Amino acid sequence: MNRPTEFLQDTLREFDFLSGYGFAAFKTDPTLVQFKSDIYYINVYYGRRSWEINLEIGLVDQPPADSYSPGWFVFQSLVRAFDDKAGKAIPPAEPITTSEGVEARVRNLAEDFRRYIDCELLKSRELWNRLKSVREKEIAESPWPKASSDEMRKRFDFLWKTKRYAELVNFFQPLLKYLSEDERSKFDAAKADLNRFN
Repeated sequence: MNRPTEFLQDTLREFDFLSGYGFAAFKTDPTLVQFKSDIYYINVYYGRRSWEINLEIGLVDQPPADSYSPGWFVFQSLVRAFDDKAGKAIPPAEPITTSEGVEARVRNLAEDFRRYIDCELLKSRELWNRLKSVREKEIAESPWPKASSDEMRKRFDFLWKTKRYAELVNFFQPLLKYLSEDERSKFDAAKADLNRFN
């Protein structure tokens, strides 16, 4: 199956509004566009293996994440920083295999970004403080280790087999110490699939 080629042009068009908040397209390729300001980077990506389209945000001057504190946040977490209920309700990204699907997903992602995110906060580090608070909530809400190991391993296996890599990485990032060696290898592979530059 051939990957649709419109992702790059669709992303540059739909996310052009970021230029009004100090961002410019810094790196571009057929599966990832990185917008950068003096403070943040925003990666809009088209997963190499998962074929899901999503985005993430991180600090330009922050070193790569350690095992327990991610240096970036996926879109669902970003939305939760402004509307907790809406962020939790965002469905997992699905594989997209058609040109029409790519165009619709990129357009909807950009529209949701403008709908939920106070873009003025992209000009300051206040947004990062909000995101760190969201991460603390996500860890507190996590059912592991409260849930059985079998239950969580089934969830990990399901997300891996269905190639929901962004959801897998976002959910299990704070829980790396509970993963087996095999799960950690799969986690790292899922993370690499998101094509991040940082």
